[in-house]
Amino acid sequence: MGSKSISEWCKSHKFKSRGTFYKLKREGRAPDHFYPGPRISDEADERWVREREREAAAATRKAADQAI
Repeated sequence: MGSKSISEWCKSHKFKSRGTFYKLKREGRAPDHFYPGPRISDEADERWVREREREAAAATRKAADQAI
């Protein structure tokens, strides 16, 4: 099982700073993470990406429905 530090994870998603992770955490939208570290497993990252893709698809459907 691979994992990334918060800094590595932010860099891999092209976030400008670790602050984005902590903002997502406050909103309840950060990936699962574990200690010591904290670290984010590859599996947690994949789940996080799938959740964001579902959110984007739902927003697109909602916008299309409202345009009708």
